[in-house]
Amino acid sequence: MIPDDMVPTAALNPIISLPLVQDIWIHRWIDDDNLKAQLIDIRNILAERTEVEYYTDGSLMPSIPTSVGKQNPNLVYTNMGAAFCVNNEPALSAQTNLSLWPSSTRAELVAIFLALLTGPMNAKIRIYTDSQSAIYMINNQHNKSGRKLLKQTNSLILLKIDILLQEKKMDLELVKVKGHSGDVMNEMVDELAKNT
Repeated sequence: MIPDDMVPTAALNPIISLPLVQDIWIHRWIDDDNLKAQLIDIRNILAERTEVEYYTDGSLMPSIPTSVGKQNPNLVYTNMGAAFCVNNEPALSAQTNLSLWPSSTRAELVAIFLALLTGPMNAKIRIYTDSQSAIYMINNQHNKSGRKLLKQTNSLILLKIDILLQEKKMDLELVKVKGHSGDVMNEMVDELAKNT
């Protein structure tokens, strides 16, 4: 018999809360709590679907400082954003601003990455993007050796996209759309990316 002072208590047996398997990638790679919650909500809504279509866009715009105060006048400031929305369901959208290494292609790749985070397991995913460069980079990353893959620009985000596709067993089709051509969903996601 165990003495009373040796019996485990609730204080000695903490409860460990683990995320759902489907949310593990969001918890692993998204630090911002608001964005994390938004992505999980969208993922929950899409969870049972076998096919999902997204529109994605990235934005890179020069920013004019509003005050000269502490900002270096010799530097160029930029606003960089990424956004996605589910086709014909504009309420199912997310957007975020980005920092470091300004690049329109990087913003586009992050938008695709965010959409894939919400994609259901084993689903057919179609993503409409106006970035031929992002399409090319994603479609051709398998043609490179490990060393070349790590040396290419945006290798970390491309690696994360590849991990998502493999671990979630998603079938991805990337479709090029012409930017600013009157496509309502593309124009909407373009505004989301610009307004981060």
